[in-house]
Amino acid sequence: MEKSLRYSDYPKEFFLLVISTLAIFLAYNISYPILPLYLVSLGAGSPEIGAIMGALPFILTLTKLPSGILAQQSTMKRVLAFSAVGQSITQVLYWFCPIVYCFYFAQVFHAVTLAPLVSVGIAASQRMAPVGKRGETMGIYLSGYGIAAAIGPIICSSLLLFLDYASIFLVSSFLPILGFIPFVFIKASLRLGSQDTSSKRNVVKELVLLLRSRDVNLVSCLRFLYALTFGFFTTFFVIHAEVNLTLSPSIITLMLALMGAADLIARFPLGRLLDRIDYKWMLAGSYAVLGALYYVLSEIRVLSVISITLFLIGLATGVRVTSEWIMLSDSSPKGARSMTSGYMSTIDNIGRGIGATVGGYVVFLFSIPFGLKIAALTMVVSVLLSAQIRSTNAREQG
Repeated sequence: MEKSLRYSDYPKEFFLLVISTLAIFLAYNISYPILPLYLVSLGAGSPEIGAIMGALPFILTLTKLPSGILAQQSTMKRVLAFSAVGQSITQVLYWFCPIVYCFYFAQVFHAVTLAPLVSVGIAASQRMAPVGKRGETMGIYLSGYGIAAAIGPIICSSLLLFLDYASIFLVSSFLPILGFIPFVFIKASLRLGSQDTSSKRNVVKELVLLLRSRDVNLVSCLRFLYALTFGFFTTFFVIHAEVNLTLSPSIITLMLALMGAADLIARFPLGRLLDRIDYKWMLAGSYAVLGALYYVLSEIRVLSVISITLFLIGLATGVRVTSEWIMLSDSSPKGARSMTSGYMSTIDNIGRGIGATVGGYVVFLFSIPFGLKIAALTMVVSVLLSAQIRSTNAREQG
């Protein structure tokens, strides 16, 4: 009989990591969804909006490797302190920017201060996982992102009733530092460097091992294709909802909260479920559902149907995220698992950056609904690729 997991099995740093990550991404999810609308109010066109929104993932790609190397020489507490303070300052910069071009600098600062946490957060959570519970641990850690995605837009929607866009950035600037405060009272902190002191890591060798893995290559392609569509969707759907569907910003952010709540609902129980079952068809199914829903969004104008569609997108996204990470945990070569997180995040950032940037020109030349239809077709390709992943019985026994 499988032993049930007790929260006392985790070190206290794990839960503080979840709380601090939640606070940082809560600030992000309060303010970032309205950033495209704020840029529209400042007179930015779709190519400019796409370039500014695409700048963050591109710069994260450039800064993640050096920041990750530096973070490995530090502790979890120091990394979180740097990211928390930096993300608070980022929100102040968004509030202060008087013209569109200033947002490029704000995006650079945002990326530089967020990169260390993104580089080591998932890897650190997996190192603190009880034996045989990587799936459930991943579900708990990723639920912090889901909670932020669900609560952030609700807070934003409430604030929009009596604050303008710029003031919301200022309000959200307090959250990252507040989330870090519990870490101040911990004397020891997880050392992020490799536990293997017998030899230095050969980064090139690890990368070669990853690239030789058939399943890792397939998931890399899947992550890139998904990131293309997600970069476009997160940048331009809010503009589509306000301009084409004539919805108020408060209603738009409430619908995003519904999507975030669905994402959260899917992540934690699915993490436990995936410790027992195959992930292949869960992954393929999530892409099939996403493709259908993107197409529906490109056609409908009824608020209730849009809300249901966004809820289902959230569920499918939660299934995709957790299934993918557990698949990578099982399929990555043993000598390269420490690099998997950074490698896949790099693929994700490149895809999001291209999706937002190129999407700006797609919208300029065609329309946002046309871009959503392209996203739907992209997900069809993802379903076909998912079917090529090998099924595996390489499961840790709980």
